[in-house]
Amino acid sequence: MMRDDPGVGRSIRALADAYVDKLADIDPLMAAFLGVSSSSEGLSDLSPDGRMALDDLACSTLARLDQQEPAAGP
Repeated sequence: MMRDDPGVGRSIRALADAYVDKLADIDPLMAAFLGVSSSSEGLSDLSPDGRMALDDLACSTLARLDQQEPAAGP
């Protein structure tokens, strides 16, 4: 794909938007900090399970990003 291909930008943008949406659901305090809506109420889960959920989200997002076609560069 070429750098000026609008599909690349949209797919990466959609991936980023999905990450922020899931992050907001996992971490309501971060959602408030970012100024986005969260389906969760209360405080963020600071337990090992909560940390694991954040780590899993980061890993899955990076894996999906790796699957994107690289843009042609200089």
